[in-house]
Amino acid sequence: MPKRKYDYGMMVDNKGKHKYKNREDYFASCSVRAKEAKEQSIEQLKATCIEIGKEFNAILEAPLDDVKKARTWKAYGQQLDERIVSDLDLDNDMLKYMPYHSQPQEERNAVYKAIKEEDVETQKNKSQHPICVDDPLKLIQCAIETLKKGLQFKQYPVVQLAFCYLVPFRKNDVTLKPRANKDVPKTATEDDPGSFYFVNDTDKKIVGTVMNKMPSKKCLNKGYIEQYSVVCLCPPEHHALIQEALEFLQNVDHYNQSQVPTKYFLEQDKECGYHDGADWKLISEFHGLNKCVDNWGFLEDNQRLLPSYGRAFGACVLSHLFKRDEKLQNEDVMTEELGHINNSADGHYHTFNVCCKKNIEKIPGVTLHRASSLGLCEHGLALVQDDEENETS
Repeated sequence: MPKRKYDYGMMVDNKGKHKYKNREDYFASCSVRAKEAKEQSIEQLKATCIEIGKEFNAILEAPLDDVKKARTWKAYGQQLDERIVSDLDLDNDMLKYMPYHSQPQEERNAVYKAIKEEDVETQKNKSQHPICVDDPLKLIQCAIETLKKGLQFKQYPVVQLAFCYLVPFRKNDVTLKPRANKDVPKTATEDDPGSFYFVNDTDKKIVGTVMNKMPSKKCLNKGYIEQYSVVCLCPPEHHALIQEALEFLQNVDHYNQSQVPTKYFLEQDKECGYHDGADWKLISEFHGLNKCVDNWGFLEDNQRLLPSYGRAFGACVLSHLFKRDEKLQNEDVMTEELGHINNSADGHYHTFNVCCKKNIEKIPGVTLHRASSLGLCEHGLALVQDDEENETS
């Protein structure tokens, strides 16, 4: 698959490489440049913001993070402007002079249109050439072992990656990373279970079910649902491990642990905190996750498992793992698991194709239910422990 033409970063040499580690590093650099310009004069600030805006909109071959969608490009442009206004303590009426907003509307529209057209082709290529996993249980078991290692050595990126293939949240849902509107997930207290927690309902025999009360896209105010529940993609004997990982990811000290290079913390068994610029390819290779993939599809030239692919994997594998309540139709499973409305998940989560060349026995002892049928919440799924007589029958 050819490289994207439209991404943002800043070229600093003729090889198309930029000097920034990730988007946060780029934003911080832009903020510093704007601050230095403001110290000279407001007019110099406006001129500098125009320069930054042109860089931001440039056609580049050196991407920052995995920026792939037109709406994401637009949202990040707005975030950059808001970041500078906030860091420099400017009045909101200065927003129109910031890098993204200072560009003529017709130019922004043209770039937005070009990226959107390319997004359509990118998504089409993903659907036609998905990542194939013949034996999902192999990947799940490898994710469990990876999770154990991450917890043992207190490596936040390792725990985050493995967790996403066992509980299909968005990659930053269960981290303490501030949302776009500056909201931060709540950690558990004696009086409040927090933004993410294991459902404890012994009366209804709910097990292996995690509540998400602060989806990372909830703050965007674009019709995303308020809360939903997901289920663990593993046998019940591993639910305690998943709960331990959830508590780890919600721990402020673990989140704020110093960032160190990926290769260093992997090879030296060192601790590492939340790391936006972690080398996911190196982590997935180091822990053997890549060996669980039978065909890389659209990723043939860049083989790696990202945390964000965990949701696609979960959506595809769910029906293979659990028996369903008779009221839960197969076509509803993906939508409910991902916390989407109606069939909005269709087409976007076909990244994985779980072929299951060998017959996979359903995980025993539990049945998949729609969360609303249990009075848990309006959207999502839940696992219910089977009665002993039903389990043996």
